[in-house]
Amino acid sequence: ATLAILLAIILHNMSIVAFMSMTPLYLEEVKGFSPRLTGLGFSLFLIGGAITAPFAGYISDKIGRKTMAIGGLAGGGICALLIPFASIDIAIFPLLIITGTLMFAVRSVIIALALEKIGHRESTVLGLISSLGEGFAALGAVLAGITGDIDLGFALILAAIFSVLAGLTLCPLNQSD
Repeated sequence: ATLAILLAIILHNMSIVAFMSMTPLYLEEVKGFSPRLTGLGFSLFLIGGAITAPFAGYISDKIGRKTMAIGGLAGGGICALLIPFASIDIAIFPLLIITGTLMFAVRSVIIALALEKIGHRESTVLGLISSLGEGFAALGAVLAGITGDIDLGFALILAAIFSVLAGLTLCPLNQSD
């Protein structure tokens, strides 16, 4: 269970960094957005997660961290996946808000899930999460960059796949894990 949670954190971080590094390029180069619109879209992505994170924590206390984490990771991935397929540019903004809401809001839920599973040595666990999560997040950016050289839409799809895989990684856990 601990390894599954750690793998989910790694994949989640890879997803977030891949998405954050390629989305502005996608918006400007593929969609033709101005820097102002790109900044607005990206800030909406971040604000969505920032505003809803406390609510996600509260809800996860009620329905369970596993359920909340899987829903946020898979749902965020699905919304990210829809962005390259949005035929109407204005539809990208609500998708960015929902993606950020789902991907960022569950970050604290996943960390709480890891801390609950370990039950002690919280500082060691947080250090391990930071080290592995951020280390592999760099790999997410590299892979997204390589994929983005082919097509920037593919880079967003890759980020979406990482997020969905992170959610699926948690599926085998028991609700009590």
